[in-house]
Amino acid sequence: MVNFKDLESFSIRVESLQEEILASEYKNPEAVKQSPLFTISDAAKYVGVSRKLFNDLIADESIERVTPIKTLEKEGVTIEKTMPAKFTLDQIEKIRQHLKANGQKGNYTNRRPKHTKKPYTLMIGNLKGGANKTTVSIHLAQWLALNGYRVLGIDSDPQGSFTSLMGFLPYEYKGLPDGAYYVDEINTLYPLYSDNEPLRPVKTYWQNLDIIPANIDVYSAEFSLPARQIRDGESFFDILAKALVTKEQDWPTEFDTHYNGEYLGDVYNPDDYDIIIIDTPPSYSYATLNAIQAADAMVIPVPAQHLDILATGIFFKQMVSVFSDLEQIFGFSKEFDFVVGLKTKMSENFEALQNGGRISAIFRESLINTPFLISKSITVASDFNKTAYELQNTDIIGRSTLKKSLDNLEQIHLEIENKIKQFWQIQTKLEIK
Repeated sequence: MVNFKDLESFSIRVESLQEEILASEYKNPEAVKQSPLFTISDAAKYVGVSRKLFNDLIADESIERVTPIKTLEKEGVTIEKTMPAKFTLDQIEKIRQHLKANGQKGNYTNRRPKHTKKPYTLMIGNLKGGANKTTVSIHLAQWLALNGYRVLGIDSDPQGSFTSLMGFLPYEYKGLPDGAYYVDEINTLYPLYSDNEPLRPVKTYWQNLDIIPANIDVYSAEFSLPARQIRDGESFFDILAKALVTKEQDWPTEFDTHYNGEYLGDVYNPDDYDIIIIDTPPSYSYATLNAIQAADAMVIPVPAQHLDILATGIFFKQMVSVFSDLEQIFGFSKEFDFVVGLKTKMSENFEALQNGGRISAIFRESLINTPFLISKSITVASDFNKTAYELQNTDIIGRSTLKKSLDNLEQIHLEIENKIKQFWQIQTKLEIK
């Protein structure tokens, strides 16, 4: 017979191997994420100026840049050749601020309208795994940050795929490479869900993109949330929504700022962000319910495969059922600014085209026009724990292949950005009236 004490022994054995596993998997310095480098053309594009204006700007030697040196061997002689300047994410942001400070006309720093009281919250979700939720979430978050928005990425999936792609290691260990991030439970959603502690975002290597990371500890929320309702009589489905509109000084309960003499980190402030992207687990969990309630809008990635289409139907059916009951019990009405489908894993084969047509028939006008194409760039990037944006100016994949993927992402992201801007404009008109 096997009892729970026996099962505990498995856990103890894993813990004894944890140090060895983490050391072997993350000892490579490449495990530490660094800003990708962008060419002059790309940097000008993301700043939002012409190539000519950008060239005139960087003629000022005080503008920070990276100057790569290429070593060549010619007739037995080593020659160092200075290559064209490149720019990190931090340097691109400094150029934006330089333009703004010097009164250059233009909107170089994207910000939500001043009248909006909180960041725009976008949930990426579906019921089935493998729908490209994390791929869509992280590329959208990085693109928005690249374009000057202040973005918070919230990983509500205990698997922590978004977190891992942002360079966070699952646990701290003695051999942690210098400069490496690891997931501290205090920065996850768990303290909020279990003890009503405020969120504590962490900075990342990607300028303008902070995250609430995740690891397996977040799964405990599935037990702590219903326990809180039983214990304290609190509603379990809108805890995240409340947290995202609450400033530190308005937090309803006392919380610690230090533990064992160590500062626990800055508390979330809605004024620090323009857009929030929530990556959700592939299940109808309490975390998913909280993400839905917190969201102003939803993007639903649907692979062009029949099982995924059927799972999407179940996702919406369950959502309607659960929230209808919640509305009756708690007396509220949930609405979204928009809910759009996004075809993913699209290709030119017959099955994908047929299923793509079915997805169009389901969402009709509520569909992102540009499908997310099957991409070698995305696949290769994932193999290196990178995103497609991190493959720029590397030798990992061919330029034309990468450009095709980046162009595809750009069109998707522009459509989503335009939808957000439309609702910001509607809010502006309502404010004027």
